[in-house]
Amino acid sequence: AKAFIEIYKPILEDYQKHLAEQGEIDFNDMINISTEYLETGKANLSYSYILVDEFQDISQSRVRLLKAILNQNSECKLFSVGDDWQSIYRFAGSDLNIMIRFHEYFGDYEKYFLDETFRFNNQICDFSTKFILKKPRQIPKKLTTHTHVEEPRVSLLQSDNYGVTINGVLNELDNLGGSVFIIGRYRHNNPHSKKHPNLSINYLTAHKSKGTQADYVILTGLEAGKHGFPCEISDDPLLNLVLAEDDTYPHSEERRLFYVAVTRAKKHVYLLYNPKKPSVFIKEILSEQYPIKSYIGKTFSSGICPRCHGEITKIKGDSEFYACSNYPYCDYKAPRCPECKEGYMINSGLKYVCNTCGHEALRCPECSEGFEVSRTGYSKFWGCSNYPECQHK
Repeated sequence: AKAFIEIYKPILEDYQKHLAEQGEIDFNDMINISTEYLETGKANLSYSYILVDEFQDISQSRVRLLKAILNQNSECKLFSVGDDWQSIYRFAGSDLNIMIRFHEYFGDYEKYFLDETFRFNNQICDFSTKFILKKPRQIPKKLTTHTHVEEPRVSLLQSDNYGVTINGVLNELDNLGGSVFIIGRYRHNNPHSKKHPNLSINYLTAHKSKGTQADYVILTGLEAGKHGFPCEISDDPLLNLVLAEDDTYPHSEERRLFYVAVTRAKKHVYLLYNPKKPSVFIKEILSEQYPIKSYIGKTFSSGICPRCHGEITKIKGDSEFYACSNYPYCDYKAPRCPECKEGYMINSGLKYVCNTCGHEALRCPECSEGFEVSRTGYSKFWGCSNYPECQHK
């Protein structure tokens, strides 16, 4: 800590000097200077009511400002709205303890629950409520929903190639139409995906998704590791010098972040994970009988031989090609992508999708292992990639 302060102190001093020379203040200055003016009598404000939204994101400096305003008028009333289940900004200074221990900061108060939601259906509600209340210090609430459906609306999908699996889901949703959020823990989780004409598709990080809504959410990257979800990178203990106290429950803020991501969906959530390294959240969901629909089928498979169900793998010899892991006993060879020339094409229902670039091609209507490609003879025409075995034109 001493070494950190020795490095940080001159940087902070130079920063403050620069602001002073430019006649500027930063965001923290706006809060702190305003508070100082009120506490020392340099400014006078006499409000009857103070309304604070997103109270779960409040910080200690803002509490001090609120108290300074309240002290200007003994009749002033504070009205705050917040959801402790969606507190995800501790890294930016928010302190959830202020909301949980509200009376310690502001005295006696009345509490009301806004317990009816129009954002999502009862199945998503039941799933997300069970998940968030695993953490004991969250304020318990019983939500009711305007929309009721019978079947689970949270699907769990195994995937060894998120891009291909996402394209498979999008192909299915394209028949329904609507808006889709692809949500990842990090920016680098964003997969390449071609446009689907009946869908409005946006990629968001889990933090960026807060306050937004879509018909469908595809939540990707739910795997173990430092860059998984939950993130398993431990904070440096030095951060505890400047951040609010956190509870000891494992992955408490990551759990709230997962809740935020799941509840962006109005109709259906798809959770994608790598079965070889599932995250602790996925293990919990699988082991504790959450209301889910396991959707692991041919439509979303990646790298599965359509003949013997072996795995598609790269075969090296005089040349490189993709074939079944049982090759040469199974002679299936996966067709090379005509677009990027690097990946191979995977059957994804009515289309074939490249496992690398996401290029799509219509499945041949006559055979089960080919797709339509542009060919030339006396003139250009569309034919099967399995020509001459398949004569479809």
